Order: sequence, then structure tokens, then C-alpha cells
Amino acid sequence: MSQYTLTAQTRKPGKSTSRAFRRDMWIPSVVYGPKSENKSFAISYSEFLKLKLTDENTIITLSSDQDAELNNRKVMIKKVDRNAHKNTIIHIDFYEPDMTATIKVEVEIVFEGKSVGVTDGGAFEILKRQIEVECLPTEIPETIAVDITKYKIKDSILVSDVPIPSNMKLVTSEDIAIARVTETRETKEAAAPEAAADPAAAAAVVAPTT
Repeated sequence: MSQYTLTAQTRKPGKSTSRAFRRDMWIPSVVYGPKSENKSFAISYSEFLKLKLTDENTIITLSSDQDAELNNRKVMIKKVDRNAHKNTIIHIDFYEPDMTATIKVEVEIVFEGKSVGVTDGGAFEILKRQIEVECLPTEIPETIAVDITKYKIKDSILVSDVPIPSNMKLVTSEDIAIARVTETRETKEAAAPEAAADPAAAAAVVAPTT
């Protein structure tokens, strides 16, 4: 897991204080969790953007020379509030999980390889990009890879096909389809002459219904 650190500056709650921090390019923030009291602070706008954090499952370490209660706290991004007109970040909620207890998180699925069905002219369709798992905060994977090379036309990939590491528990139902290899117009047209060449198949096509 990648390591991320953010400098935290002490802040008193209040709208006027928050506005002052925003003018100085700091993001008013708050942290809370099952074993900690709410704590207000601020982080550097530029420092936060440099980290390019796009995953809410990322564990971030707060660093503060001003406040021992903030220093070295392990947090996750819970909510990012933005200005409706400028799209700038105006507030961030951080969540401090119990690092010794498992949590439920959504993890992205990465589909690797080229399926046999696509090679044969089919199309690969993704139905679900994330699944929910339960694990320790320190063991959250960035992604889980699924090898799709063996799947043929009309095959579906289920949640049960995802290789779940032994250190985590699957929460999403196993029978949900996350992807499938579908027929295309070309594969259907290619299959039509074969069906016509089969007398039984041809008879089934032309037989009247009653």
C-alpha cells in the first residue's frame, strides 16, 4: 500500500475561522472515528492536490508539529465538499478507523487479458466495476485483478470468479455478474449460415407456430 502524509494545522471550529483558512489556501477539515472525538484542523490545499488522491480507501497519516493529538493519526477521506460554482474544495471530512478492526470497503476490479470470446469477434461488457470486501484498514488493496482470457462468447464473469485474497472476506453476493462476453452483429451473422446448414436447425426456424 502506498504511503501518504498530510500536514495538519490546528483550527478552531467556526465559519469565520474557516473562511480565513480558505483565504490562505488551507482546507478546513474535521476528523472523527469510533475511538476518537471530533477534531477540527486544516490541511494545505496545494499539498492535498499534489497527492492526487482519487481513492477513498487510501490510508493517510496526519503530521502536525502543533498538536500531538493530530500527529500520526491514520485517516481516510470520508467526504469532500466543493464550491458549487468554482468546484474548489471547501471542506473535507476524514474518518479515523480502528486499525485493529475490519471495515467494509468498495474495491475496484481490474480486468486483465483478452478473452477468447473477444478474439472470436465478441464484445466484452463490464457490468460492475467494484465489489465490497471486509478487511483490516492496513490491508485494503488498491485493486483486485481478474484474468478474463478463458471466457468465451455468452460467458459471464461472476463475483465468485474474483480471486479474493485470504486476508479479506467477500461481502458482495457471489452470484452477481460483473462482466460478460456478448455476441456482436458480426458473430450472429457468421453463426446464421451454420444454423441453416443444419437441417434440424433449419426446420426449427421455418416450422410454423400453433
